[in-house]
Amino acid sequence: MSSGQSCGLDSSLPQNPLVYAPPNQCYQGNLANYYIDVRQPSDIQAGLAFANSTGIPLTIKNSGHDYKGRSAGAGSLALWTHNLQQPITLTNGFVPEGCSASVGNGVTVGAGQGFKAVYEFAEANGITVVGGSSPTVGISG
Repeated sequence: MSSGQSCGLDSSLPQNPLVYAPPNQCYQGNLANYYIDVRQPSDIQAGLAFANSTGIPLTIKNSGHDYKGRSAGAGSLALWTHNLQQPITLTNGFVPEGCSASVGNGVTVGAGQGFKAVYEFAEANGITVVGGSSPTVGISG
């Protein structure tokens, strides 16, 4: 779904409309054509139903981009999960499925949470969470 198409700008005068006026064309680049601002799980279900019925590909976006480019795609429907702020939870003595003993404490986060909120939660609970260096980066899609 990647596209090298874009909309050129005049670097000396960015508001210059002659750069993209006909016969020139201004493309949206690799951005999704449609977005759903996900606020609840039913928004995701509606997006999946729409994509299935129309054949439009899905992309998932939290706070920005994905290193491999999976958060963008020309012609796609983007599920923007940044506003899906499920509570962060701590499980003392977390036992992973299939294990018989605890591996320590576990933190559960949902889509939309950024590292800032997770680091603040960890600090308040006396635990360590290893992650990115930028607090604005989303911890999951």
